[in-house]
Amino acid sequence: MNFKIFTQTVECQNWGWNTITISFLAAILITIIQGWGIWKQNKKIWKNQSGKSLSLIFFVFQFSYFTSYFVYGIDRDSLTIIVNNILGLLFIPIIIGLIRYKLKEKELSRRELIISSLLPLIIPGTLLIKDKDLFLIIILGIAAISVAPQVLELIKTKETKNIEPKFIIVFLISGTLWLIYGLAINSLALITSSIPTILLSLMFLILYFSFNKKSPPY
Repeated sequence: MNFKIFTQTVECQNWGWNTITISFLAAILITIIQGWGIWKQNKKIWKNQSGKSLSLIFFVFQFSYFTSYFVYGIDRDSLTIIVNNILGLLFIPIIIGLIRYKLKEKELSRRELIISSLLPLIIPGTLLIKDKDLFLIIILGIAAISVAPQVLELIKTKETKNIEPKFIIVFLISGTLWLIYGLAINSLALITSSIPTILLSLMFLILYFSFNKKSPPY
């Protein structure tokens, strides 16, 4: 097995009592917790057999976003980014569940399906474009577009039974960690993407707790 990809990473080259190493060890823990949060969201969709109040566009974007950052991690020789963004695979069962149940509930519009099918094109873009930092910053514009339908969906339905609060809280914590790590390795893409993640997670929490009392019981 070729371990070159690991030995040339920022973490291996700078191993010791420093911000990069501490951020890496913290990221391992947050990756486990974040994966747990994503899986809890997946279980809630399949348990309730419903995709109501959830946006397919948002979750397809998350899959594409994580996969793109996996490629970016390889390009930046960052083991932390590589390990964390393997989590993109956990969004696949969520996407499958949403397509299945939103079609069944007749909640999936043609526009949502078309946009969702185009979002994975971000991934080959990350592979082909040389200036990956600039490209990933541009993706933030797409992020704003992908989040808007989820916010509107929640405001429209005012229903929270399919939303897993642990999923939102974990993303808030991980966004803060990535901001610290991005500052440590001087990654403009990570710094720029982490701030909106933190703000959007706070927005989701506010909406969730605002509508939670009005939602029907589980």
